[in-house]
Amino acid sequence: MSDPNPNIIYPWIDKKVCIVIPVYNEQNRIANVLSEVEKIYNAVVVVDDFSTDNTLNVLKNFKVKIIPLDRNMGAGYATKSGCDWAIYEAKCDIVITIDGDGQHDPSDIPSLITLLTENKLDVVFGFRPRKKNMPFIKRIGNYALSKLSSILFKVHVTDTLTGFHAFTKEAY
Repeated sequence: MSDPNPNIIYPWIDKKVCIVIPVYNEQNRIANVLSEVEKIYNAVVVVDDFSTDNTLNVLKNFKVKIIPLDRNMGAGYATKSGCDWAIYEAKCDIVITIDGDGQHDPSDIPSLITLLTENKLDVVFGFRPRKKNMPFIKRIGNYALSKLSSILFKVHVTDTLTGFHAFTKEAY
């Protein structure tokens, strides 16, 4: 399969946009995420973090760039690998990261891009409602980290553990 085309210019901006999706054992959820993402974007890279289920075979049904890792490196490394491809190989101006587990709604991507571009921001964080798909202990930890971020950095971040971001190549 050929690499996705990052050269689409989206109607509301004059920037190249790439979607980065790290996955690990998401065979039951990634198809729903990709079906939604592919409706709008064709510059999509999915980094498979050495899944042990059928995730890699599911990915082959979509027109996405697949970066398979040869061992499990964690979500941060997988995300960085996808962002490196988006910035250095595909030459994208804006990168969107979204988790492959369906916790975020891909239809919110245009809103992140609009916030980023219209307000001339470097980074925008998406967020999950605290009650949705998040174990209790993680909700408490996320709340505590959000408060700590607000105190230390004077920036309000609702969901510090989110995998849903928009950022510019300069910010990367």
